[in-house]
Order: sequence, then C-alpha cells, then structure tokens
Amino acid sequence: MREFYCTPSQLDQPCVDGEGGALDPDAERAHDRLVKSSQVQGVARVADATLARLLRMLHRGEVPEPIGKAWLFASGFESIAEFGEVLVGLDARAARAAIVCALAERKGADATGLRNA
Repeated sequence: MREFYCTPSQLDQPCVDGEGGALDPDAERAHDRLVKSSQVQGVARVADATLARLLRMLHRGEVPEPIGKAWLFASGFESIAEFGEVLVGLDARAARAAIVCALAERKGADATGLRNA
C-alpha cells in the first residue's frame, strides 16, 4: 500500500502519494476533510505519539469502521475525540491517509521526500 503525504504549502492542493502517482479516493476524501474542516487546527492539538499510536492500530485492523467518537474515548484517544473531529466518521483507509498527512506536515517536506516547488 502506498502512503499519501501533504505539506503545509500543499494544503490548497490535493495530496500526492510518495511515488508521485495519482491520488486515490480515500486519500482525496481525507485531504478534503482536513482542508475544509473547521477542526483542522484541532488535529494540530493532538500529540504526534497519539496519532502514531492510532495509526499503528489502524494498520493492524484494530479500529472499528467508521471511527466513532465513543470508541475513541473508550480506547484512550480522548484528545482525538475532543480535538480531532476530522477523523470521526472516516474508514480505516481515509483515517490512515489523514494521519499520515498530519504527521508529514509536522515533519516538513524534507521528511516526506517531497520538495517544495
């Protein structure tokens, strides 16, 4: 599976995959929610370690779909349930894409292997 990345300078454009390929519908949907949501700032309030833990669980198939707020609270992801509304209601593929975008944005373009044009 390819991962999808976006950087701060690319938030007004669709995310691209790490191989320069076309965007798949799940990544596009996740990107649209990140860009259009009034909660974009809220994703920034969630710690990297918390996002990474949820990402690991998503990769292992341990997260019910669509992601529910009640499950987030019950599973110890209070900060995501509280501040990361953008992830609520997403399926696993879209949530993975959104989290990867958020973490890549924090690390900057060089960490993702993408260069700012």
